[in-house]
Amino acid sequence: MKIVKFVIIIFVSLFLQNTYAQEKKGSVRTSFFNENWLNAIVSVETKDKENKIYHVGTGFLVQTEKQKVILVTASHVIKDKENLQYRRIDDKNEEILITDQNLINAGAGKWFFSENYDLACRIFGWPSDKKTPTVIPIEKSIPVEDIHPGAPLLVLGFPSGLKAEFHNKPLVRQGIVARSEKNKIIIDAFVFPGNSGGPVVYVPFLKVSGNIKSPLVNEEMLIGVISSYIPYQDKAISPQTGRTRITFEENSGLSEVIPIKAVQDLISRQDIKKQGDKFIEANKD
Repeated sequence: MKIVKFVIIIFVSLFLQNTYAQEKKGSVRTSFFNENWLNAIVSVETKDKENKIYHVGTGFLVQTEKQKVILVTASHVIKDKENLQYRRIDDKNEEILITDQNLINAGAGKWFFSENYDLACRIFGWPSDKKTPTVIPIEKSIPVEDIHPGAPLLVLGFPSGLKAEFHNKPLVRQGIVARSEKNKIIIDAFVFPGNSGGPVVYVPFLKVSGNIKSPLVNEEMLIGVISSYIPYQDKAISPQTGRTRITFEENSGLSEVIPIKAVQDLISRQDIKKQGDKFIEANKD
């Protein structure tokens, strides 16, 4: 009986993969992840007086119902930072850099902060380029009550030390949902300083096509924003006195994620909408 079940599972998997492949003739897929979303990932940086650049976190671009492009990140990434600038790769694999001052001069205003979450956003745009940049669809998201432990996911962003001249593209790291609560999600995925503010995306194990229906979510969807990794402490105890001499803080491999609903609530605020309208008005042809 076990062998029969195994054969059935393999057959169904191959059938579904073949069906999906037929819809994508001429292409070979090793992943169901939509790689275009990587072009919506932004490296958040600062620059000192000597023009040395420091990567401080990750952000990502979303779009509101009125076609306003908004940059989202964790608030601790940009708080008390000066000379902020934002770098991304476009769909032609070219690097685009824009500074905070560029956006302010263009009428985009300053950063807006969430009152309840480690979350911030700002109106975003390209004063020298009228073409809308790639965005991650904010409407393609899963509410926290529908996120279940064990769900597969990807973390997109720039881990610390891996944002440099030869590593200018965002990295994709794999994980799963460890626990889901009302106001936060715990994921089993290693993240590091530099990942903060990056999006967390649900990806299906398998995409079902045709007339076959599945109770599982069948496409990539946003579930939240990386806030920080969850540390644990390890103590070095003296064998002579039995007392703690040194305390080390280590990365537990678990991370805290802000639910996507908090992002939706933030970008729908009236003060942000008004600033977006001002930006659009100021940049009309």
